Amino acid sequence: MVKITILVRTGTESAFHQAGIVAVGAMTVDYPVRIFFMDDAITALKKYKEGKPIPSGYSNAETEIAFNTALEKGKIMSWEELILNSKKMGNVEVVVCALGVDLLEIDLRHLPSFVDKISGAADLVGGIKEGDIVFTF
Repeated sequence: MVKITILVRTGTESAFHQAGIVAVGAMTVDYPVRIFFMDDAITALKKYKEGKPIPSGYSNAETEIAFNTALEKGKIMSWEELILNSKKMGNVEVVVCALGVDLLEIDLRHLPSFVDKISGAADLVGGIKEGDIVFTF
């Protein structure tokens, strides 16, 4: 069976949305998924949990406007909905880098409820080794 690993380093809505789309896509064909958040993505998850906005990440204003319009009209799901739906659909694990949370002095309380665990580099490398396909955002 194919296993998917998604590394999310960029702390933007764009990166989170792309990760969510890949996770839902993998679930539609029954591929297990591990989403590993690290670097700037951890700070963005903390901001999200606090109700603060995170950067959009779109370098083109036209793309950002089109994306936001589609969200407002309900044509596409938000990144949060995509990740939550992928978890409901099947075997999706959401992991946050232990070093990152140590540096930021946070723990699971500071992160969204869809995060399953905090884990270190060995777990990340193991997930990459097990993953047949690795995406990075």
